[in-house]
Amino acid sequence: SSGINAEWPLRREDLCLKSVTKTSGLRNIPQSSKTFRDLMCKLPGLTSYTKLDAWKVDFISSGHIMRVESAINFNWNEIFYNLYHTTNNYKLIQHQYKVFMKIATSKHLRHKMKIEHSPYCHICKDVCESISHIYLECPKTLAFLEQIEELIRVKIDDSYSDCDKLFHFTCNHSNKTINFVNLVGNWYIGRQFQSNKPFYLDAFEKFLKQFLVGEKLSIKNSLSFN
Repeated sequence: SSGINAEWPLRREDLCLKSVTKTSGLRNIPQSSKTFRDLMCKLPGLTSYTKLDAWKVDFISSGHIMRVESAINFNWNEIFYNLYHTTNNYKLIQHQYKVFMKIATSKHLRHKMKIEHSPYCHICKDVCESISHIYLECPKTLAFLEQIEELIRVKIDDSYSDCDKLFHFTCNHSNKTINFVNLVGNWYIGRQFQSNKPFYLDAFEKFLKQFLVGEKLSIKNSLSFN
């Protein structure tokens, strides 16, 4: 099949994700794997795809063909709609948009711009500090995300679970207050990485309170702090 140019964001039927199969090896890769999360971060950069049928799509990226099979509707139209309707705060919207477009700041990007001497994560030392590393892979980030999940369970929804970090990355939960917390979480993670500072839950809660100022009443009423 021949590839055709894809519009961005891609259509709903083109983004039904469950597993990724590389043509070299033909092995299934679970959603929780690094490869799956890498694919999520790479979607904005994809330039072409070959549609197989209503349920499968071949993505052509960096010389590799990846087959994506259906299970979860990864709907970019819905994700961007929720982004612009979750919060009134333009800073949060702008930051998350930059993450989606792969233009948020990182050591890897600043190193390419000759601003940083090293592209490596200040925690992991020998791992490149890419956008996907900052928000989805660094042990420092993953440990802090566990704290955010627990905060959401205590303050908003005691059944909340995000093992694959899909809600964290997309901010596309059905509960807009959860999306708001994840938006602030992503902003805080980016901020702390840029300044090489550690994560503190009490500092994060302080920023949550600051961002609640001028926020929608539905979110203010759902998220209260003593």
